Amino acid sequence: MLADVGLPVVVRRFIERYDSRAAEQGLYTHQAEVLRPLSTGEMHDTLLTSSTGSGKSLALWGFLVQAVTALSESTALACFPTQALLWGQVERLRRASDPASLVEYAGQTYAGTVKLGPVSIPWTAWHGVSDSVTMARHEQTEAFRRARIRITTVDKAHWSLMKEEHGYFLSRLAALAIDEAHAWHGAVGASVRGMINRLHAALELHRKGRPALFLASEYAR
Repeated sequence: MLADVGLPVVVRRFIERYDSRAAEQGLYTHQAEVLRPLSTGEMHDTLLTSSTGSGKSLALWGFLVQAVTALSESTALACFPTQALLWGQVERLRRASDPASLVEYAGQTYAGTVKLGPVSIPWTAWHGVSDSVTMARHEQTEAFRRARIRITTVDKAHWSLMKEEHGYFLSRLAALAIDEAHAWHGAVGASVRGMINRLHAALELHRKGRPALFLASEYAR
């Protein structure tokens, strides 16, 4: 049962909202092993490798929820390789969010708030603005600015996060999650490594330390 895993209360409440199957039947063993250490209150770098469809996203979000609730005003970044995967995660969070909190443009959700008892976690989608008037407009809203979690692509984080106008978010970054880590190899992998290096260097201008890292990957084939 989910209650037997020993999760932080806010993470358990999130899972109950995010995944009804896990709420009723409990976690897979690999999910429990990744999330159980969060009960100590410490954030450790984590690598989760499992098969397709085995609930990596649930573990990823549980990790980020703990990061943004363990420390007041902290932020987190969830990076995906494509916008298609980004929008898939937005849809999952939309269903877990308070309907009244949703920010939509032409039927597409861009932001919302997951309410977990007394805790509220505002989140937003974040993608390039060069070909999107909608994203450019959304970046200027209060819903975007107050979001504690940004759902984005690695390329967007690489080229935009370290800009001065995003310093308020970067300076409070407590966790970084990168999905599909097995796909980042060769020249593309070097680009991701470069993004992480830039991120750490930028953080040194704001504070000491670096965000906790969560990598989700599939088994090698």
